[in-house]
Amino acid sequence: LRSDTYVRMSEVERTLRAQSGLKERYQEEVLNELSRIEKDMTELLLIEKALIDIPKEITIDFLNGIFEQANKIIDAVWTIPFRIEPLTYDSDLNYEFMVSGDNQTLREMSECSEGQTEILSLAINLALRIELGHLDIPMVLDETGRTFDEKHKQNLVFLLKKLLDEKIISQLFLISHHAIIHDSFSNIET
Repeated sequence: LRSDTYVRMSEVERTLRAQSGLKERYQEEVLNELSRIEKDMTELLLIEKALIDIPKEITIDFLNGIFEQANKIIDAVWTIPFRIEPLTYDSDLNYEFMVSGDNQTLREMSECSEGQTEILSLAINLALRIELGHLDIPMVLDETGRTFDEKHKQNLVFLLKKLLDEKIISQLFLISHHAIIHDSFSNIET
């Protein structure tokens, strides 16, 4: 019995030593690998954030350039305070752009009046043309200024003439039922 007990104790001792070696190997290999994986994950999360933030920043800069140019066009035509608000880097890119003016608080573009929507559409289209350098593409305006009062229609004509003179618009196709708009241009075919 004693002999069997010593043999069994010897086997248990070997098993414990083997388990101790496994524990050391576990701590050395597995825990080190887990630590490396956590470090890689942290690095990958930073890269992922950069891959999201860099295009967002570039897009916001691009859109703000368009908005700045569009606001100049709005100011040239519109006599009532009205502007597209620039985006900030913490803005969501949900493409719901805000406008201000008319003694109203900030609101989304879709909540604008028909005249405001019309000037926004013209201003953004012209701003895109200017920002992208697409100055040699003919511009087609269908009933632009239809909701404007006489002063705003005159301002629109003055702006369009200026853009034609400065070659920002190379060719203009203008459809309008308002004589103040189409009769104001010289050297035109009607």
